[in-house]
Amino acid sequence: REHYLQLLGSDWFNHVDTQSAKRRAEIFAGWYFCSPDWQAEATLPDDSDRALLKERLVDHLRDNASSVHQEVALIREWMATGDHGYHTFKMRQASGYSLSNVSN
Repeated sequence: REHYLQLLGSDWFNHVDTQSAKRRAEIFAGWYFCSPDWQAEATLPDDSDRALLKERLVDHLRDNASSVHQEVALIREWMATGDHGYHTFKMRQASGYSLSNVSN
């Protein structure tokens, strides 16, 4: 509490390495909002238009069967590890990345 109160009365923010903080923020955002590159083609559109998503889902799964199989295999691997979070496990396994909110 005392340390927090001291910080409130100081200009601590002027001593932050903004380049380093920016890079760490980019890595954090990438891990939580991106997907492995192998999954890029299989990214589903957002569910704001649920009727359209439902209409396209079967074709989407069929057209991206290899990614679906890879996902299932990775889920099995993750379940065997006891890791808490699947997405972070999957991202640790990836060698390349893509934006998860961009679908084709």
